[in-house]
Amino acid sequence: MRSVSDLGVRLSGVAVGILLQALAGCSDPNSPSTGAIEVTVTTVGAERHPNGYSVGLDGGAGQLVAVNGSVTVTGLKAGDHTVVLGDIAPCTLNGSNPRNVSVVAGSTTQVAFALSCSSAVSVAGVWDWTERISPPGGYTCSDTGSYAFAQVGPSFTGTSDQVGSCSGFGNVIDNTRSDPLSSGLVFTGDSLRFKVVACVYRGVVSGDRPSSISGVVSCDTLNRPQGTWQAHPGGPPATVTVSPDSLRKLVGDSGQLTVALRDAAGSRVFRRPISWSSGNPTVATVDLTGMVKAVGAGKTGITASAGGASGTGKVGVELGGIFRITSLTGGTDLDPTGYVLAAGGVARRVGVNTTGDLPRLFAGTYSVGLSDVASNCTVSGDDPRMLAVTEGGTTTSPFQVTCVHTTKLALSSYGSIGVIYADGSNLVTLAAGSAPSWSPDESRIAFSCAGSGGAYDICTVSPDGTALVRVTSEQSPGFIDAAWKRDGSKIAAGSRRGGSLELYVMNPDGSGAMPITRNVGYRGRPAWSPDGTKIAFDCQVDAGNDDICVINADGTGFARLTSDPAADAAAAWKPDGSQIAFATSRYGAFEVVLMSSEGGGVARINGGTPGLDPAWSRDGAKIAFSREDGGCDPDNGCYDSYDLYVMNADGSALVQLSSAGDDHEPDWRP
Repeated sequence: MRSVSDLGVRLSGVAVGILLQALAGCSDPNSPSTGAIEVTVTTVGAERHPNGYSVGLDGGAGQLVAVNGSVTVTGLKAGDHTVVLGDIAPCTLNGSNPRNVSVVAGSTTQVAFALSCSSAVSVAGVWDWTERISPPGGYTCSDTGSYAFAQVGPSFTGTSDQVGSCSGFGNVIDNTRSDPLSSGLVFTGDSLRFKVVACVYRGVVSGDRPSSISGVVSCDTLNRPQGTWQAHPGGPPATVTVSPDSLRKLVGDSGQLTVALRDAAGSRVFRRPISWSSGNPTVATVDLTGMVKAVGAGKTGITASAGGASGTGKVGVELGGIFRITSLTGGTDLDPTGYVLAAGGVARRVGVNTTGDLPRLFAGTYSVGLSDVASNCTVSGDDPRMLAVTEGGTTTSPFQVTCVHTTKLALSSYGSIGVIYADGSNLVTLAAGSAPSWSPDESRIAFSCAGSGGAYDICTVSPDGTALVRVTSEQSPGFIDAAWKRDGSKIAAGSRRGGSLELYVMNPDGSGAMPITRNVGYRGRPAWSPDGTKIAFDCQVDAGNDDICVINADGTGFARLTSDPAADAAAAWKPDGSQIAFATSRYGAFEVVLMSSEGGGVARINGGTPGLDPAWSRDGAKIAFSREDGGCDPDNGCYDSYDLYVMNADGSALVQLSSAGDDHEPDWRP
């Protein structure tokens, strides 16, 4: 019969009370048809189970009883019952177990258990072992290693370190590992049991000291593998091998040494005390873990000793040398992120006109080069180039870089404006805000920025992110959606300063702001015509119907360019003034389409090009736009993602420029 200990069940407190009621069948303890059993336990000997034992009744769950104590179960039906005392290792029980007991109604039946406990055999210490595990139809594992047992009474825990391999199906798998050891228990008769991960080891201890353990192992894994194992007390290792056998380090660097211990048979063993020492601490020192610190130039040996055996590794320490590289960059549109300087497997980023040192390298000849150079920049001469560095020396070399004017776009991204190259590289964030508009002379970018009191203002900033200027300083409601006139003389923006949202025109410094619309349903996104005489914008002439309207720059000549029931928005004039690109939902999802600058003649691009926020390149050859690339996945649910694209005006040569997830409102640099 399995003991309560084997079932792994321990109950106490309220849980015990619930158990006793269940065992009693919820009977009334005062009923004449019920009785009780009192179990008394006495224990003598050297060692006793620290948690006591378990008392089980009629094959049910058990409850704890002290090593010298008693427990009473009441409300039992009259008749025969079975009482078992479990979890008694390593003690010996006098008499039968389990025991048959008769319960008489209205009385208490006494059951006494007497145990004698002898000292459990000690397995504390290090044991070297071998094992072979062969699962049916699977891999066969052959391992050697060491156990380190820590024992208190009959219980022990510890660690298991091993090397070995598992082979099968034409494959060999490394089985080197280190794992905790748990649930160790020494039983009467000098048998033991413990667990390593999912494998349970059972064995018999032999010898007076003891001198060996052997037994079987079974694992609760796929194919339920089984095998045999043997262990003997760990003695001094026969050999100590230091790895790596040599280290080459620069002054100030560190390196880790390890050891492999083997017994006389050549098997790997573990868990022996190891001491480390340096032959010359002025060259290199070593700590208790084998970590070496390079101190001064020279050579020395680092020795590891264990149980009378030792091994030595060589350490060479050098001063090394330094590459000092100067990047000299000229031209226009200098690389905004600088370059990566690399040699000998080490790298660092350097600015466009700076001097940078690579971390020290061993003396020798290296390939030294600049990488991550912007597409509009060229390195003069050899790149990479072969350069030599000497022990303790510094080698200097200039890299001349020339950059030329390149096409860029301003954009909005995650609550900020930035600038990106037209090939999608070198995105640089400039300032918090949205809706950027480049000045005709390329020197400034106007945009919507947060103002005071919850209002928005119009700000301008240099394309390198410097010289931020707030050109309006409105209290609520402020200005929003700036657009620069092509001659640079005016900025258009929306404002509610008069109550309703209207289109205003102001000087670039924010002065002279005057409304040019009045109650025409202005909704934002102003766009100047190339000749500066008109401004197109989003409008709602009919409530709820988003269209595109136009007005002369002096406030006359208002006209509605679209009137489709679907949504039309974000007008962009072609540089020759002949067409307007805009986004519409009249074909389903928003896409970029073209129409005459006078309205009408709406045409899809290349059969339909999904997108928003179109912007013409200044030569009229390309259109940049944003596209919603969101989706759904099991982990994150559904999400929106907006990225920049560019295409030829006829829809060909479509290229994705960005993938940040919130890139929109592009504007080409003049």
